[in-house]
Amino acid sequence: MGTALQNIDSLLRMSSGCGEQNMVRFAPNVFITRYLAETGQLTPEIKQKAAGFLESGYQRQLRYKHTDGSYSAFGEGRGPGNTWLTALVLKTFSQARHFIHIDEQNIKDAARSLTLSQTPSGCFQSTGKLFNNALMGAVEEGLGLSAAVTTALISSGLPRSDPILQKALKCIKDLVSAAPDNSNLYNQALAANAFALAGDELMRKKIVSRLDQSAILADGQMYWTQRARPKEGSMYWDRAPSVDVELTSSILMAHLLKPNLSSSDIGRASQIVSWLTKQQNPYGGFASSQDTVVALEALALYAIKTYSKDGTDLRASIFSEGFSHEIQVDNTNRLLLQTIELPAIPSSYTVQAQGLGCLFLQTTLRYNIPLPRRDLTFALSVLTECLSLNATHFPVTIRSRYVGNRVSTNMVLIEVKMLSGYSPVTESLEELQKMPLVKKIEKEVDQVTLYLEELTRDSQDYTLVIQQDIQVQDLKPAIVKLYDYYMPEENAVSDYSDPCL
Repeated sequence: MGTALQNIDSLLRMSSGCGEQNMVRFAPNVFITRYLAETGQLTPEIKQKAAGFLESGYQRQLRYKHTDGSYSAFGEGRGPGNTWLTALVLKTFSQARHFIHIDEQNIKDAARSLTLSQTPSGCFQSTGKLFNNALMGAVEEGLGLSAAVTTALISSGLPRSDPILQKALKCIKDLVSAAPDNSNLYNQALAANAFALAGDELMRKKIVSRLDQSAILADGQMYWTQRARPKEGSMYWDRAPSVDVELTSSILMAHLLKPNLSSSDIGRASQIVSWLTKQQNPYGGFASSQDTVVALEALALYAIKTYSKDGTDLRASIFSEGFSHEIQVDNTNRLLLQTIELPAIPSSYTVQAQGLGCLFLQTTLRYNIPLPRRDLTFALSVLTECLSLNATHFPVTIRSRYVGNRVSTNMVLIEVKMLSGYSPVTESLEELQKMPLVKKIEKEVDQVTLYLEELTRDSQDYTLVIQQDIQVQDLKPAIVKLYDYYMPEENAVSDYSDPCL
């Protein structure tokens, strides 16, 4: 948890301007604070800092609340509230009230809006726009959604004897019994977690046993994938899809929610954690907002279950030819993220550790490469036009469409970097806001970000006007990046220059 703890406000290097993305800043704070509290490491200083983050995230999330108590990515007036997001908010608010003041009315409102979506069968139906269509199977089938809502209602404190929960659990049990063994793994994982929280160990164990049959084992690690099973021995941790991180994290929680974990249970969980930590970015987060929230919740639960109050006294020596450095970890600094800069790359480095305790070591390599020209999933072109000789402003048109193997994308972001010394014309951004599929526009000092509901096979053009504020010598091109927010591995990159120069 050390990297995430030190970089809680920068877990993602992605835009974060909607209700779904705000949760990536709020929810991990709740999980980490809970971990520190349950392990007796929540000092007054850390508690004060965490409370500040939690309060800020809580107040920001209320901007996306609807009058009916639900929540959506862009708030009231942009369509109905979203069931999935409302369930996540309810669950997280319920956990956060142990550390900051959460108005109970907000919890009651969210719970009420979810219960209104319950059908006579006890299952729940989805409302609102789901921006991550990798989970569409869960919505269509009903099992995943009903399990997620049930988990949120249990977390909010709704009594297990409540008729709403009794009907919901019966719905989930019926769907699990009717589903084939090879049905949607993500749905099954959510169902296992719901039964674990409801105290039904028999159903949790039954589902986990079924899930374990689909596990992939390689190099002492364990994970699950919704893609075709890779070749034996292949580990693709440098490009694991976000949905696989989320899936594996959900199954890890299903394992850890077993009462009275044995050493073999911890060993199996450690194999899953070993795979998950290889997916982390240098800030402790993951590829997108959704998998970051789920993975950090699972890792925090693992940290709680494996924490030992026994004295820690570890020394790790890192050395190569002409270089050596020693890291000391004990009870006084076990929460401190220690970093060192390696003097030469490439080179061979050896790490030797001795002592008592658990040490996590991560290497981070940062480098610049020429922009890849990829049109595998998106067709992207950037067009500019010089309107007059020596003009100080010009239009930039971004033409894009989806060419991948799905019907349409999830939410898409287009990040338009500004040329050095240039800025966008405000009036052109106001016109852009009226364009089809545009949900929001963010303006920063050196970048404009467009939030699109989705992209399809149909080509879409978006034009903004750029103006020169300061003359800059030897001007370099500026980058335009387009990507699926929930599957950032699907992206396209292009650039543009001032056509009048």
